[in-house]
Amino acid sequence: MDFYVKALERDGVGFVILQLIEHPEDISAVISMLERRNDNSFEKARKVISDLMGADLYNPADLDPIRDHALRRLWEALSASGARWEPEAPSDEMKSGH
Repeated sequence: MDFYVKALERDGVGFVILQLIEHPEDISAVISMLERRNDNSFEKARKVISDLMGADLYNPADLDPIRDHALRRLWEALSASGARWEPEAPSDEMKSGH
């Protein structure tokens, strides 16, 4: 597993793919490792945002890119699952941040 960890830390996705072609028995372990890594990244980001909001150390406009990214990821997940959903236009209240 060290090979995969080091390769992914260095953005060596191509090397990981080649290695998995040669060693398909490692696929489940690598997928689990990637899921844990994503969960850890999400949890760290959630904590930072929560701490900033709890201490009033943010400007609502600063959170726009984070919100947009989260919505995009949610949309991608829903689209991949085959769910049908049409986003509504944002309300005036949402636009003003209240």
